[in-house]
Amino acid sequence: MSFAGETLLVTGFPGFHARNLALYLLAAEPDAKVVLLRRASDRERSEECLARLDGPLRQRARELEGDPAALDFGLSGAEYLELAASVQRVYHFASVLEARRRTEAAAHNIACAREVLAGKCPNCGGELVSRPRRPVEKLAKYPPSQERVRKPGGCAKTA
Repeated sequence: MSFAGETLLVTGFPGFHARNLALYLLAAEPDAKVVLLRRASDRERSEECLARLDGPLRQRARELEGDPAALDFGLSGAEYLELAASVQRVYHFASVLEARRRTEAAAHNIACAREVLAGKCPNCGGELVSRPRRPVEKLAKYPPSQERVRKPGGCAKTA
């Protein structure tokens, strides 16, 4: 894998997965720049993590404070346009695992993914829409699958 000259966006920093991926990318890809999107509440943890990086690695890491579920990540218009113009790859690790209700966590995580994907399916470019709920009368005859089923060719391409 070579991301020479690319700018990579990692959301969810300094969370466990985002932090480990960011550190790996900085070490393994000496010509790549890494933009780290973090929430305001993670400022202190992020500073501690980045303070451990040596000079050359630290120079290639840039922090952005924002909200992965907000429109344009909660960045100003100019910040978002600059980010969108410069980033070639996005690694989305921002999520909420603890919330008062599971529906709150799910809604937040869906909003984050929708923002990263700009509302389009990464396979076919079609619009992301809510999955329809299965009618109660159909649940007995067609229970939910215990394993993920994928179409071999992905989504049908939209015209």
